Amino acid sequence: GPLNGPPAMAISFSSLEDEEAESQLDPTLQWPPMARGSRFPVANPASTLRRMSAAFVCVFAPERRVARLVDELSRDRHSAFGSSVLEFLEKHRDEMKAPHWGSSVELLQGLRRFLTQAKSLLLEAGELEPPIETLVPENEKDLALEKALFGCVLKPLKLQLGQTLLSLHTQDGSLQRFANSLQACQEGALERLCVRVGVLDARGVERAKKKLILMQRSHSPIDKVLLLLQVCKSVYKAMGGQPGQDFGSEDFLPALSYVIVQCNIPQLLLETEYMMELLEPSWLTGEGGYYLTSVYASLWLIQSQPGNLSTSGLTNEAQESLREWSRRTTAKTAAMTQLWSMEGKHALRYCHTVYTVSSDICFWIRKCPHADK
Repeated sequence: GPLNGPPAMAISFSSLEDEEAESQLDPTLQWPPMARGSRFPVANPASTLRRMSAAFVCVFAPERRVARLVDELSRDRHSAFGSSVLEFLEKHRDEMKAPHWGSSVELLQGLRRFLTQAKSLLLEAGELEPPIETLVPENEKDLALEKALFGCVLKPLKLQLGQTLLSLHTQDGSLQRFANSLQACQEGALERLCVRVGVLDARGVERAKKKLILMQRSHSPIDKVLLLLQVCKSVYKAMGGQPGQDFGSEDFLPALSYVIVQCNIPQLLLETEYMMELLEPSWLTGEGGYYLTSVYASLWLIQSQPGNLSTSGLTNEAQESLREWSRRTTAKTAAMTQLWSMEGKHALRYCHTVYTVSSDICFWIRKCPHADK
């Protein structure tokens, strides 16, 4: 299986943890005006402990400290980085009131370009104190900055961005088409999708659905893909649930498609696009890229009418969409990486990921008796 990917890290959904911490702030911690003879207000012990824990983590977890420093700098209009971020946020908030983008992909590409530019500015301007090199190891620096930038750029835009993406997908009809396809696949899904391996039971599907719903709460593409990985791995584990049953990677797509149909979450279309366009290319290789590309392919398989499939692969529209994403990702890799060897390695790994998933799709279509009817 595809095991090479971005730097190994513990699964920590920082964007969800931050959101939960904000929602749990205790009003008793707000200091009221002091009156004669009044005593100091007593804070809720549990809430105080949460705040102390958060402060402790920030001090002793370097990645969290980087995020806090970058966030503070992004609010400083007198700094080059802060001025750039604040100007971008103001501009995008105004533009999203009357969207002018031709597609959701165009909007997300603009966001990814700014994230890349902002990261370069942050490193070149030397405004971060202490310097990031003193906070995290060299091989963790890029990941820490990516997550920090998601917090100060994507988080403030989350609600408005989500509404704009929903509007764009509603206008072009793609969201309704996917919702209709999910509904049409409900009856006889196992046969329709040619599933020939073990699948998640009702409880497993419910757990997967909760993770996909939780994914919508996060602004971070990294946290979203980590949740998606958990779902995909549970699907893969269930495939071997029947003793003595052999299966290959080509059996994963129909099993995954079945779970997506059972979860019946049309917004997964938006979430998948969000991850694919905003993740840095290094996250599109190895496990992350394989499973994310597999989900993308599953969305197309679910929407493909049996008569529209051919033995050469997905529908022409699906194939062209996947090729276009591959071209954009390869171009992003070339623009973001200066070392030729790293550039070639990322591009080669990504192309291998797309090729592997495409091969699985072709195998599924040859095997499925409904595909070419």
